[in-house]
Amino acid sequence: VGPEDPLALGICDELERVGIASVGPNKSAAQLETSKLFTRQLMEKYDIPGRVEFHLFQDKDSLAGFLGSTSEEFALKPIGLTAGKGVKVMGVHLASKAEAVNYGSEVIEKRIGGDAGLILEERLVGEEFTLQCFVDGITVVPMPAVQDYKQAFEGNRGPNTGGMGSYSQE
Repeated sequence: VGPEDPLALGICDELERVGIASVGPNKSAAQLETSKLFTRQLMEKYDIPGRVEFHLFQDKDSLAGFLGSTSEEFALKPIGLTAGKGVKVMGVHLASKAEAVNYGSEVIEKRIGGDAGLILEERLVGEEFTLQCFVDGITVVPMPAVQDYKQAFEGNRGPNTGGMGSYSQE
């Protein structure tokens, strides 16, 4: 099962329940991909290396106050699924703090991603890659790392998409 929405709804749990084998995480494990808040809190709880600074906002006034008090730039991320199109980065997609507050307020008010909340995450600069593994509860089999391109247009200058392509050495 590849699409995130059916995974978030527990399709693999239901297939298993009726005796149909599938490849994909159960509903609980799918939260790693379907909830940015779940993943950040899990990494924090278990002190997993590689964590980024993040802040949760559930009202626009707190968001505006925080952004007004810092010179840092952040990635603004709806908590839930947005088909790869919900993340906007200050200095890339959002030219000013006012634009960031407006977008963040829209995410919170319209419940973009399914939750009335927004994650502000430390802005990371560099190459992005995906590394996935197949696991069965005992065995872990890593897949090759994949270079991912999310932004539309030449030079990664456009809006985020669900994926503009990728490549792998394998």
